Formats: sequence, structure tokens, C-alpha cells
Amino acid sequence: MRDNSTDEPQLAEKRRNIDPVFKEMLTRQFGQLDIPLQTQVEVSRLPRTMDALVLLLRNEDLEKARVQTPFPHFQAHNQVEYKGIRDPLTIEGYHLIRGRTHLYMGEQSVSPSQMTVTIVCSRKPRNVLYRSKDHLVFEKVDKAYYVSDGKPPVYILAINELPMIPQNYPFLVFTSSENNFRQFLRKTFEERTFQYVRYAYAVRPKITKEELAMARRHYRLSEEELEFIKNDIGQELLSFYSTEDRLHGLSPEERLRGLNANELRKLKQLLENLENPPEREAKN
Repeated sequence: MRDNSTDEPQLAEKRRNIDPVFKEMLTRQFGQLDIPLQTQVEVSRLPRTMDALVLLLRNEDLEKARVQTPFPHFQAHNQVEYKGIRDPLTIEGYHLIRGRTHLYMGEQSVSPSQMTVTIVCSRKPRNVLYRSKDHLVFEKVDKAYYVSDGKPPVYILAINELPMIPQNYPFLVFTSSENNFRQFLRKTFEERTFQYVRYAYAVRPKITKEELAMARRHYRLSEEELEFIKNDIGQELLSFYSTEDRLHGLSPEERLRGLNANELRKLKQLLENLENPPEREAKN
């Protein structure tokens, strides 16, 4: 029998690496709407925290959140929890989340009619939705959305089922489907919505590099666009581009701009090879 004890610290470390990315993305999305959001919200004197809490106490904030985010069901008080690829939602985890909800409502005197709970899942939690022995009842209310019959209601948002539309882009970064992740990246490159590349790189750096390398040629990213990505993520993200990749489709002025001495030497050699291609060795 396999000993899983050695896997637990690794899984915990990976979750610690991804959770801050999700919370930063969530904070950014609501920050753009000028809606305050708190993360790691203590709900009791006990060491129990929510991943995030969105307070929509003004009608205009409530309307913005319902229309411009993937949360059309939000009320005044909204608990948001994230369950990632390596930390899927379980029955036990579901009950812990519900416990934090009731602690918050009790200490803050919040009515169930003014509270929602949304569990954002990288993959569809089939055991919770369909195979629960605890008689949990969820109804599908829309594509990717499932809601319980309790009070306050608990919504499960399955990222893998979300349509690829702009208001969902921040969450598609966290899909468990590699195919969906690649499609999402290609769509953002095509639409020039580069602000999501940094989050994609933090979650899946290898795939993000591969897609960027293809996008450089296919979508003809300009030097200005590459510079934006480099400044947003870091110089190391562009290091995988070959000199030939960076020169593809550029004017002579653009080709010379920003090249270092080593790249200029490679450029010179490349041009010399184009003008005077090396002779093929004679066949024996």
C-alpha cells in the first residue's frame, strides 16, 4: 500500500502557492469595480478564516457585482471560497465551509436572506453534487452553477464549465482542464487582454510559455506588447524566445530595438547566413 504521508506536505505547499494568486485576482477584479473585498476573514476567536468576503451594502455595488462578475446571485454579504486542482471540494470540506458561514452570521448578526456562499472549484466536485451520503441536494441553475436548498444558499461554481466570455476570464486561469487553459490563453492573446498572462504564468508557467511562444508568431505580438508582458511578469518570461522568434514580422527598426550585444551578434550571423547560405556538404 502506498504511503501518502509524504505527499501531504507537497500538496499543502502547492496550495499555499496558488491560493494567494486566486485571492489577488479576486481582489483585482472587485477593485476595478471600486468594491471593497477582504481576504482571510476571521469569523471567530477560533483560528477559522474565509478565503474572501465581499460586502455589497450599496445598491450600485450590488448591481455592478451582479452584472460585471460571475456572481449574479450575490446579496449584501458574500463568502467566497476557492478549491483548487490539488485541493478539491470534499464532503468534509463542505461542512467546514458551512460552519464558518454560521459563525460569521452569528457574530455579525447577518440574516440568511442577506448572505450567500460561493465555492469556486477548479474542477466539478461530483462527489459533493451527486454522491453525497449526507443527503446534500444541489440543483443546476445555469451552466457551471449549482445551488443548494439551504439557508443561506451555497453556490458551487465549476470553472471547467464556464463560458469563455470576458467577465469569466479571471477565473478561467484556474481551470483544471489543460485544453480549456490553452483555449483561454489563445483567446486573451487574440483579444490583447494581456493582464491575465501574469496570473496564468503563476499557475501554469510551462504551458503559458508554450502558448506565448506560439502567440508571438500567430498573433504577431508587437515589441510594445511584449514589453508590457515582460514588465508585468518579469524578464525571465521572455528568455525562452529565440532571436529568430523575436525578429519574426518586425520592421528593421523594430528588429534592432532592445537587442543586447549577444542578440546583435546572432542577428549578424543570421543575416550573413541568409545572404550567403552555407554550402551543403558534398554527398559521398
